[in-house]
Amino acid sequence: MLKQVFIILIYLLDYSVGRLFYIFSYLLGKTLSQIHYSRHDEINYLRQEVRRLRFANSVMRQELNRVKTKRPCVSYALLIR
Repeated sequence: MLKQVFIILIYLLDYSVGRLFYIFSYLLGKTLSQIHYSRHDEINYLRQEVRRLRFANSVMRQELNRVKTKRPCVSYALLIR
């Protein structure tokens, strides 16, 4: 019984916060579609950042592969002597 009351309170709180958000955004002159577009722009910006970081990562990996040299095994070096 207590669990059901808690769930109902959380649902009512969530619903009221959503309504308040809608009312304040309307009063500020922003429609939900404008908010959606700003999220869309942010998502595009983050995707560009991911592409840039992936490219930088691939370039650094190539540089690391060029710098790495094969070191002879210690046992192989002992056999040569």
